[in-house]
Amino acid sequence: MVLTNKGEIYCFGGGSCGQLGLGNISQLPLDVDSCPFMPVPQKIDTLNKEFIVKLSCGDSHSMALTKEGAVYAWGEATCGQLGFEDLKNLPRNADGRVYQPVPQKVIALDKKKIVEISCGEAHSLVLTDKGHVFGIGANS
Repeated sequence: MVLTNKGEIYCFGGGSCGQLGLGNISQLPLDVDSCPFMPVPQKIDTLNKEFIVKLSCGDSHSMALTKEGAVYAWGEATCGQLGFEDLKNLPRNADGRVYQPVPQKVIALDKKKIVEISCGEAHSLVLTDKGHVFGIGANS
């Protein structure tokens, strides 16, 4: 993924867990291994109303930080790495893993101003303007 100076996100590459944020992965082309991917940079249009200042990419999930300190997350959600409480209505990929297909605001962080984000393999960390760190996802 790349971030422009206008606060827009463009993504490309593998997307089998929704980490590109482009929507339904079954509508993406398939690579030589039959995995969904995007061969050329594509803008994530669902964030058009937001000015993104930072990005972070994990193994199969992604996060974006807005100018106002809000966090959006998408991609694999199996271990809770997106920070969403309810996963039961999310789609599943070919491997049966739940994923968020497009960027979704992390409501659990709404009352905090986030200044940094970081995605790991199956976890995410956020830093508030008050210096508090919150971890979500796998804890192994």
